[in-house]
Amino acid sequence: MKSILKIFTVVVFMLFLCGYVDLREGANTGSKMMLARRTIAGIIDQNARNLNKLQDGMTRPEVLEIMTNKPLTAYQSGEQINITNPSRTEILRGKEKSVEVLYYMTQSYGGDYSVIDQNLTPIVFENNKLIGIGWGFLDDIIKKYEIERK
Repeated sequence: MKSILKIFTVVVFMLFLCGYVDLREGANTGSKMMLARRTIAGIIDQNARNLNKLQDGMTRPEVLEIMTNKPLTAYQSGEQINITNPSRTEILRGKEKSVEVLYYMTQSYGGDYSVIDQNLTPIVFENNKLIGIGWGFLDDIIKKYEIERK
């Protein structure tokens, strides 16, 4: 039993040093409480998993409830980083129709967490209804609605 406790203590200590675990005073209990820290990679992974829960025809509020529409705090190398979720939004106007696009970070190439197109997945709405997801879909809509991108 003592050896299991020692192993557990060493693992928690190592995770604490790596920035994955934060030990803070419990708000009401006064005791130490272990809280998992959110990493940028964890947020990216969660966004990617949440995409699978979306269905065409969902309303914008339904999508935002699944994907979140609030700043998130993550930790990278022990440093606190605030992340906007979605990372970017835009309205694309065509000759007769327009769409709203929410871009969520769903991947990182080579550990690069920059807000660049290759790290983002577009979620496309028309009249506040989800009509599609992904770059291929967005490219088709841009052509179909004759949207000029700047």
